[in-house]
Amino acid sequence: MAISVLKLGQLCTAAAASGELLAVATPSHSVLLLERCGAGWQQRDEGHVLSEGHEATITALALTGARDGASMDGTGSSSSSTSAQLRLASSSHDRNSYVWTQQQEQQGAAPPNGQRGQQQGQQVQARQAGGGSSGRWRAELVITRLSKAGLCCAWAPGGLKFAIGSVDSLVDVVFLDASRELWAPKLVKKRHGGAVMALAWHPAGALLATACADGRLRLLNAVVPDVDGPTSPAALAGSRFGDCLLELPLPGGGWGLAAAFSPDGSRLAVASQGPEGSHLTLLSGIDPSAPSSLDAAAIEAEAAAAAAAGSGAPPRLQHLPLPSLPLKCLAFLSDSVLAGGGFDCQPQLFVRRADGRWQFACRLAGLQASGKSGKPQAAASSSLSARIKLFEQQAAAASAAGGGSRAAAAGGGKDGAAAPGSSSSSSSSSSSSSSSSSSSSGPHEGCIISLSPLPSSSSSSSLAFVTASLEGCIAEWHVDPASL
Repeated sequence: MAISVLKLGQLCTAAAASGELLAVATPSHSVLLLERCGAGWQQRDEGHVLSEGHEATITALALTGARDGASMDGTGSSSSSTSAQLRLASSSHDRNSYVWTQQQEQQGAAPPNGQRGQQQGQQVQARQAGGGSSGRWRAELVITRLSKAGLCCAWAPGGLKFAIGSVDSLVDVVFLDASRELWAPKLVKKRHGGAVMALAWHPAGALLATACADGRLRLLNAVVPDVDGPTSPAALAGSRFGDCLLELPLPGGGWGLAAAFSPDGSRLAVASQGPEGSHLTLLSGIDPSAPSSLDAAAIEAEAAAAAAAGSGAPPRLQHLPLPSLPLKCLAFLSDSVLAGGGFDCQPQLFVRRADGRWQFACRLAGLQASGKSGKPQAAASSSLSARIKLFEQQAAAASAAGGGSRAAAAGGGKDGAAAPGSSSSSSSSSSSSSSSSSSSSGPHEGCIISLSPLPSSSSSSSLAFVTASLEGCIAEWHVDPASL
């Protein structure tokens, strides 16, 4: 259920959360910082607005901090190299990226030994922003190698590198170059077949998943020796940075809209939308130490055989038709619970059964869940009037941001693929009379553009996450996994 709701009173174009901090981008190209206080969120003071930076719509934000520290040697083993500071990265229609780093409150304190993340010098573009009790924020401009708008960004575990996906079918991996004391871009030279809509890092930091408008899911070698060290997992043997290790088609050649890895790294989820409707694709058995786990031909053959048999053990690759408009964001709350949000304005939960199959569990609405596991209910909000309302909200956000959202459409998709937010003929038959009740059944009135897991209380078994929607609504949700 939703335990807290905050209305910002303005549109937001992107959002991200990490631990107790939530960052929200506004149409004025600034970033609001909100703090988790008890059972809600609030802006600490007026100083927590990062206003200097982008000159066009901020399309994505990503936060990383000390709690996200993970192996940086690409093997999945423990490592002491972690990010000691909160960092916020952004992508924008102006093609640039910024990294905001929260400065330590102590004055004159020496940085810990071995912390390369503390070795940044003052760049020409560095600015001071923010204030308050938790330290100031320093903004550093990242000169990317992108020629068109950035659409998405994601931090790798450890906070020493992040990736940006763009309209011009390129991926730029930006890493902290300690020797030159700056954030350096490393471009994946081979273009994708369409705009890169979503990115997700494997927990080991060596693999990068991309979901694109060409209807393909890819896993790339994203090892940066300066950050990850000379050792690479076995699955990357013989490949170089940027090489595609696995490529799979999405249902109906639909646009990939969101991607997420499970906490243990063995599962990858991708949301898509195409002529055949909205789908959730789940790939299991991913193991960077086992090259056979990235054999696309074997994965597709297994899925085809399972579909022909109609029973038996589930294949590694599963495609779930969604009873809703497409999902725009995904996040694993645990290895067996997946949450998603999108154009339906309501968070949805999916669970992995004991036999390994994934299924729709429920849709969260207000203070109670609807559509319990079983046969999914048809989404009333897929009607024409509901879709028109969502598109009007998106158009208003784009207009307030100077029309920059048109850049996202320039990347295009595979011929015949439906644009995100549109509905296939099979899902557009819902009655328009029920759409008005659907749109008010939860705190969100617009598309959910961000969904981030939150640390749960040690005294509670509930899974917590926070969602942000286009119209500026922030909602925190707690879910009991035993009830799914």
